[in-house]
Amino acid sequence: MTAARTIIILILALFSAMLVAPATASAADTKAELRARFKERFPQLAKLLDQGKVGETWQGYVEPVKSASDLDSAAKKLIEDDNADRKKLYELIASEQSKKLTAEKVAERNAWRKFSDAKPDWYLKAKDGPWIQRKDVGGLKRDGKIGEQYDGYLGAVKSEYMDDARVSAVIGIENHIRRYDYEKQVADRNGDREGDRDVDKAKVAAEAERAGAKNIDNAKSGEYIKPRNGDWQKKK
Repeated sequence: MTAARTIIILILALFSAMLVAPATASAADTKAELRARFKERFPQLAKLLDQGKVGETWQGYVEPVKSASDLDSAAKKLIEDDNADRKKLYELIASEQSKKLTAEKVAERNAWRKFSDAKPDWYLKAKDGPWIQRKDVGGLKRDGKIGEQYDGYLGAVKSEYMDDARVSAVIGIENHIRRYDYEKQVADRNGDREGDRDVDKAKVAAEAERAGAKNIDNAKSGEYIKPRNGDWQKKK
């Protein structure tokens, strides 16, 4: 091989490397790019949520409510793409936190944020529980199985009602959502950044009790309420 040909090959190799390097460097999606894709994809995802075909899980991802066989190929691809982008976003957020926070923990926090924002008829799933809808709260109140407590959380009117997986799941999910909301309100007032929150438990409890007083005041006639230092009673 001549010296001239060797030089040409080296130049071509260097040029190829220059072309490949930028592509590799830009391969990782930014949060802005991921969120842009979420926004573009959301109308189709919301339609599936409205139809009750998919739901939000405690792990921060979407899953078919019944079976994947109920979904067409486009819906399956939509779920696959959305979950893949969610995983990337969770990993990015975790890597940026000043405190050690796993991607799985970020995913769970996002799940409760989505649960909090969910429409009443969207399906939600907590760990080891059945699919439920937030509108189930109203139905179980009317049935006299759950009620509002002074502490800002729902409770089972009779302990045996907690043996019903649906009642247990509704109370568990709704109370977790409420606690998330109370913590967020306290943290926001303190100017704390997501992921760096050491929320004062006493302040959260006070926030919850303020909400509990309003919830009891707003309870409908015939629904059960539990005031401080009192037993369950029907609202008059």
